[in-house]
Amino acid sequence: MAVRKVTIIPAKTRRELYSDQTKSAKERVAAYCRVSTNNEEQETSFEFQKSYFEMQLSRQPMWDNAGIYADEGISGKSVKNRKDFQRMLADCRQGKIDKIVTKSISRFARNGMECKKYVLELKELGIGVYFEKEQLDSLAVGSDLILSILSSVAEQESRDISTNVKWTYEKKYKRGEVVLNTTRFLGYTKDDQKKIIIVPEEAETVRRIYREFVGGKTYKEIGRGLESDNIMPPSYGCGDENKKCDGKNWHASTIRSILINEKYKGDAMLQKSYNVDFLSKRRKNEGQVDSVYVEDCIPAIVSKELADLVELEIKKRSGERGASESGRGRYSSKYPFSGLLFCGNDNAKLRRHCQWSGDKRTPIWICTHKAASKGNDCDLLPIKETVLEQAFVEAIRRLFVDRDEFIDILTNNIESSLKDDSSDKIRKLEALIEVKSKYMLEINDKYRQAAISREEYAGEFERTSLEMDILLKEKKEMLASKLEFAGSNVRLSEMKEFLAKTKNITEFDAELLINLVARIKVMSKHNIVFEFKCGFEYEMSI
Repeated sequence: MAVRKVTIIPAKTRRELYSDQTKSAKERVAAYCRVSTNNEEQETSFEFQKSYFEMQLSRQPMWDNAGIYADEGISGKSVKNRKDFQRMLADCRQGKIDKIVTKSISRFARNGMECKKYVLELKELGIGVYFEKEQLDSLAVGSDLILSILSSVAEQESRDISTNVKWTYEKKYKRGEVVLNTTRFLGYTKDDQKKIIIVPEEAETVRRIYREFVGGKTYKEIGRGLESDNIMPPSYGCGDENKKCDGKNWHASTIRSILINEKYKGDAMLQKSYNVDFLSKRRKNEGQVDSVYVEDCIPAIVSKELADLVELEIKKRSGERGASESGRGRYSSKYPFSGLLFCGNDNAKLRRHCQWSGDKRTPIWICTHKAASKGNDCDLLPIKETVLEQAFVEAIRRLFVDRDEFIDILTNNIESSLKDDSSDKIRKLEALIEVKSKYMLEINDKYRQAAISREEYAGEFERTSLEMDILLKEKKEMLASKLEFAGSNVRLSEMKEFLAKTKNITEFDAELLINLVARIKVMSKHNIVFEFKCGFEYEMSI
């Protein structure tokens, strides 16, 4: 047989396969470094990593520096938010890098699955990753098994750290220790001793938001006012040049988050969110884990009374949104009387319309039931807006004329309202709820120890659960009543102070109307009932 001629064709180098730069024999090497937080203690480590790799890349004669890719203050649990890591991967796919060096597997990724996924992808591109601490090259024979083991170790290490941190925070929470990140928290910062302190200029913005909301303005109106006065939102940095800036717009969600945040009245709800495991995103705590409410733990920017009024106003507006039969109703403050006028016949809202006579426009208010049914269901006649304005001015004038008598009435109301005994009732309910909770734990233990049958356990558990639901509902209602009581009490004091200090008004004042009046019942074209926010009703003929 003839001898076969075999010719070996050498494999192309990676540079020949993925790049046109075949003249240089040097290998293009990039370095990746990362620290997980922005703490000052890690700043040195981050800068050290970058300078170390710059020196290493420059020392190797057969290496071309392909760049330093660095993520600061980013967790290694996922590559999703690591911008430089993603940029490095993109450059690898474009053939700009031949090799990557990094400090350790944990710096590359703490998620074992992601670590193996991206190392394998780079390996298929012919790119090796060298882990200095482990002295492991991903292109070396047998490296896959070692990498799999070590990446799992790194993930477990991260899990242990997460568990320890979680345990530490839970202990702090139960001791009432407040952990507050003030980076984008309007109104607060920390001093040199890491103590939470108030920023006066920002605190005044918070108070303004609370006052304007209670005064009747919508989230959007408050935001537009702040923007027109060039006041920066928390996402912009709140005037602190060390904070990050995202934009100058005040969003409605930002205003609302400030209004519902209990910290502005000096309290703190701890553990509002939780992690199912260390690789998952944080979720809202809806009873899955313990939460702790701590009162008077940080400096208050607004009074508890003002915060209670805001809570009442939010509930009121939420109720108005759901009042429409179409489901599309919403709170509006476009006109001073918006949301205040109600029909005396059927308690329906009045809606604003305009009558035209030639070029003259006359705003009027009509019962929504009458407007919807073309006048068939309600006999309340339309009422002019100017008549309502004059009626309000006249009501305030009459109150000023009889101010001494009116102040006496308010004083008596305040004194009688202070006799509220709901706190004792709430405490008794809480004691009952605790007893029922302990009983549920006891029968659960008995069932696990086989001391009672499954049927007995199910029956007792269901009965006790129903009793608990009734008690919890009663407590919720009493807390709402107590909040309403507190708000009325504040409004009584405000009205008393207003009558004692303010001069009589002669012209319609829209802001005064919104601040003082809760609702207006239009009984007829000639009879109106003003219900003031302090709980006082004043009926007058027009």
